[in-house]
Amino acid sequence: MLVCVSGPGSRLYTSAAPEPEVFDFYIGPSGSDSNDGLTTETPWAITALNTKRASYAGNSVGILDGTYDVSEFDSYDTEDGNTAIFGIASGTTESPTLIKSVNPRGAILNAKNGSDVRSTHPIMGTTFTSVGGNVGGTGNTIIDGIHFTGAKYSMLWWYSGTTSSWGGSGLIIRNCDFSDQYYEEPDNAPAIMITGCDAPLIQNCRFRDIDVNGTGGGAVGVQLYSCRRSVIEKCTGYNIDRLVDDKHANSGGGRLESTIVRYCHTYSTRNPTLFGFDNWQGDTDDAPFEAYEIYGNLFRIGANEALESHSGGVVGQSSTKIHGNTIIVAGTPAAIIARVVADEAMACDFYNNLIHRASGSAPGDGDYAISEGAIGVQDYNGYPTSFNVCIITPINDPGGTFVDHTTLSAIRTATGQEAGSNTGTPTFTGSGDLATDYQLQVGSFGRDMGRVGGLSGGASRHIGCWDGVVTQVGCDFEGE
Repeated sequence: MLVCVSGPGSRLYTSAAPEPEVFDFYIGPSGSDSNDGLTTETPWAITALNTKRASYAGNSVGILDGTYDVSEFDSYDTEDGNTAIFGIASGTTESPTLIKSVNPRGAILNAKNGSDVRSTHPIMGTTFTSVGGNVGGTGNTIIDGIHFTGAKYSMLWWYSGTTSSWGGSGLIIRNCDFSDQYYEEPDNAPAIMITGCDAPLIQNCRFRDIDVNGTGGGAVGVQLYSCRRSVIEKCTGYNIDRLVDDKHANSGGGRLESTIVRYCHTYSTRNPTLFGFDNWQGDTDDAPFEAYEIYGNLFRIGANEALESHSGGVVGQSSTKIHGNTIIVAGTPAAIIARVVADEAMACDFYNNLIHRASGSAPGDGDYAISEGAIGVQDYNGYPTSFNVCIITPINDPGGTFVDHTTLSAIRTATGQEAGSNTGTPTFTGSGDLATDYQLQVGSFGRDMGRVGGLSGGASRHIGCWDGVVTQVGCDFEGE
């Protein structure tokens, strides 16, 4: 499409406007399953996600703008045990199924009716099956740009129907909005639940106003069981308990390992913003595996922790790399980051992090707490002028002694590291609810203070999430 722009005394300019995306099939608010679904004028109804599975598997489906009331729908309930309202048909590695809002978040799937009665079923999901009892089962699905709202227990549910390892793969959830979920019981109620999947990607999503009746921490953006190489990136979460609950191995399933959380932004969380990252329960496989990584995030917390993690006695599994995060604290939590590990093989790197205390005092269990003997690269961190770094002794004991270190000289003596770390107060570019408000002003404490890799020979960079290279933290529609 060409767009022409002209005016008095001006030349004629032409520019190419982006062509609208074309889908194999369409769904519309006034659609019908008797339509062919091939055009925006002949769309299917939303029920086609169940009735036309064979047709759209491995193809693209565009959902037209509008609110789709799914509060009265029953679950798809196939023989594989899928309990979601819509059992999404899987594609293949070469041709994944794409379910996408034609306009970003213009399609709203609402599971709550006007009397505040919520569906007890997840809105979308699939049960993975294994291929040969190992990696590479069904999945291969992309959910893109849809606004999910009003659910009771969960909104998306991808579940392994096998006890073998990592039965699903190729799952991508991106550009979606998840809002207004409430469960009346103090139990797990994540917006997204994924079990038994290899390398799922949750990207550029927003999680907001998710709650449960209780204080157990179950109102979560993303909850993982028996997954590996999961990536949660560029997401925003607020008015939730946790952004990510990286739980543990599912009963009989593969271990939970190598989760990455990066470039996310959270505020107004009620429990540890991140929990787990340790495969602490349900699996005794002690072979080493890829490291967990938490980096480039902006966590704004109150009296809750940014990360709580412990190994629960399972040894020899994985290290954790925590680097380049900005943590802004308004309150006095018991600890800000606590990592309790089982043995030296699970060493934790902690570098280029910026901790700013907007109010409150140094936590009794540490701005950072790490088990003795499990200290990896630990340097180039920016601490508040009043801080506390704790070393937990003995190793593998969450109830052990937290030994305080409240000066840089004390922590340097105890660890032999932190030579490049310092204390000070950063100056941010703003103070609002957008991640971009928390970039470092020119001349601020923390600029050019870090080193790539946390090593003295690394190139200079800013500490915290805005390192001078990163261009996005949180979802790109935070202001909507």
